[in-house]
Amino acid sequence: MRLPWCCAVLCGAGSERALARAAAMRSRVLTWHQVSRLDTQDVPRTLGLFHPVWEDVDPAGLVRADE
Repeated sequence: MRLPWCCAVLCGAGSERALARAAAMRSRVLTWHQVSRLDTQDVPRTLGLFHPVWEDVDPAGLVRADE
């Protein structure tokens, strides 16, 4: 049985180093992307480009989570 794909977005200084220290997690990362600081209005659009699941999320909720 194949499990569905999952997308995780980690934000904040050092989050990639914390994940890299956990071997079980590090081995499951397909790609790493580093995104420069975004303007508030760019956050929902940019997340939608990473994975389709983010396209249907309320943009106001993503902006609030970014705060």
